[in-house]
Amino acid sequence: MTTPTPHWNRNATQWQLLASPLRPCAEDVALYSAGLQRWRSQSGDFSSRVLLLGVTQELRAMDWSVDTDLLACDRSLAMIRAIWPLAAFGGAHAAPVCADWRALPLPAGSRNIAIGDGSASALATLADLRLAAGEIERVLVPGGALILRLFLRPALTESLELVAREAAAGRIGSFHAFKWRLLMAVQRDANEGVRLGDAWDAFRANFADRAALARQTGWAPEAIATIDTYRNADGRYCFHTLDEFAAAIAPAFSLLSVDYPGYELGERCPLIVARRRA
Repeated sequence: MTTPTPHWNRNATQWQLLASPLRPCAEDVALYSAGLQRWRSQSGDFSSRVLLLGVTQELRAMDWSVDTDLLACDRSLAMIRAIWPLAAFGGAHAAPVCADWRALPLPAGSRNIAIGDGSASALATLADLRLAAGEIERVLVPGGALILRLFLRPALTESLELVAREAAAGRIGSFHAFKWRLLMAVQRDANEGVRLGDAWDAFRANFADRAALARQTGWAPEAIATIDTYRNADGRYCFHTLDEFAAAIAPAFSLLSVDYPGYELGERCPLIVARRRA
């Protein structure tokens, strides 16, 4: 995971401008709840000692049981300060901590559920994903659940030129879906992810006239402006295929289910439930 500033500090100030698929919508939350209940039925474990990877308000506000103990770990203090106070919580205890997922401040076997939204892509490289998976394995009990919404790149990577043509022709409904397609097109190697500043440069080169882009697409100018958090940013996202993700976590976890939402780009945003190996 790369240093969270300045990108995540900038992101914290505009978080409420982001929308699906960058943030979970009601359909995603329903998939999270269904996946959690499916794991509970299979495992017989109905307790809730939860590790939240990040401070995603939609996940904190899920219908947790009244005895739930939730600890949210996020490396960006700015995100914690901006996002944590926004969500309700119906469990017994919830707290945030500023921490790296590759070195969690938790005892071994202290949680039975780890849950996150887009967390795998926030890890800059496949090597970081493997390290985080090992650390999550350490803090989960045997048989514990790992529940994540993934952001997957397609098996056949789109070209930047294709994404630009699709956008200019008005064939991408949401600017937020466009951003994911842009980033995935710019990424060259899943081992290294994509530098956010490079994605901003590619956007500027193809769409210098933002007013024209807004007219062509119907995208709100303030939504288009959210891409400026990427400007000169050295932070990285990493987009995997499902096979790459499954292989990276395989030493620690076995996949139980993969469910796809029906919204735009939903085929790249599945909800996975995995079980910690004994």
